[in-house]
Amino acid sequence: MIFRAEDYRDAAAEHMTVAHELYQHGHYVLLFYVAGLAVECMLRAYRLRIDREFDERHDLRELLTSSRFIHNLEESERTQIMAAVDHVRRLWRNSHRYCSSGLLRRFLKSGGYDRGIRGDAIKENARRLLLSATRVVEVGGNQWKS
Repeated sequence: MIFRAEDYRDAAAEHMTVAHELYQHGHYVLLFYVAGLAVECMLRAYRLRIDREFDERHDLRELLTSSRFIHNLEESERTQIMAAVDHVRRLWRNSHRYCSSGLLRRFLKSGGYDRGIRGDAIKENARRLLLSATRVVEVGGNQWKS
């Protein structure tokens, strides 16, 4: 398949819709994968607008830099988006598509992402991840139009 930048952009929006549905239905483990994938798609959309040839794979930090995604943002929004992408980058792995809840719980514990959370660490981290990913995809969609 040959992807256009618009295909990645559309996929990002569609994946975010699914991520919100997954959260509403309590499917937090799969949400981790889908929310991160949505951010990756949005960054790939912007990267593809620059050049069809790129090899950042699933590295969100590299995609953020090479995509020039934040170049036209106001300083305060740039800082917020960089923080949101970094948050997603820390919590998301492409391999999460293979995760069980037990494995994801161990991942969160090993990274210290369960500290200070009362109740279900997977659910709370899913909520936080969803907020960050939503912010990135919304800003990407709004910026695309301008």
